[in-house]
Amino acid sequence: MKRMMCFLAALVFYTSHLVAVPRVVVFDLGGVLTGKPNREGVITFICRSLHLSAEDFERVNQEKHLALQQGKTDEEFWVSYAKKKEIRLSEEWITSFRTVMKEAIGVNSKMYSLVDQLKQRQISVALLSNIDERLSKLIRDFDLYKPFDPCLLSCEIGVEKPDVKAYELLLKVLNFQLKT
Repeated sequence: MKRMMCFLAALVFYTSHLVAVPRVVVFDLGGVLTGKPNREGVITFICRSLHLSAEDFERVNQEKHLALQQGKTDEEFWVSYAKKKEIRLSEEWITSFRTVMKEAIGVNSKMYSLVDQLKQRQISVALLSNIDERLSKLIRDFDLYKPFDPCLLSCEIGVEKPDVKAYELLLKVLNFQLKT
C-alpha cells in the first residue's frame, strides 16, 4: 500500500517533467482507496444499540442476510429488528449507524487526496474494482465513487479482475486501442 502511494506520488511529480503525461490513472477500491474493513466496530455499535451479546448478534445477523437477499438494506433491517423487539433507538441512531458504517470502510484520505491532485492536473481518474452489489450501494451512498469516471464495478459489469475481460472493458470504455 505504501509502495503504491509512493509510486503514484512520484508519477504525479515526475509527469510535470515529461513530454508524455498520462491521460488516465486507474485505481482499485479495496486495499488502495480503502483499508481493511472494521467489522468489529459495526458489531460493537449494533450490540450496544440493540442490547445484543456477540452470540445473539451472530444469530440475528443470519436473519439480516436473509432480509438483504429480499432487498432490505442493513439499516432497514436493524431499525425493523429494534421495532420488533420494542427497543427504542435514539433520534440520531440512523446518522450514527451511517457514520459507523462509513468509518468501517476505512477510507484512505491520502489516496483520495492524490485523486484530487491528479484531477487538478487534468489527469482523468478511473476505478476498476471487484465488489458485491450490497457494499457497492453503501459506498455509492457515501459518494466515494464520485471522483471516478469511469467507475467500473464487477457487480455491474459482470466480470471480475483478474479476468482479462475486465481490463478489455476498461480500455474500451476509456477508448484506448489495444495493440496486438
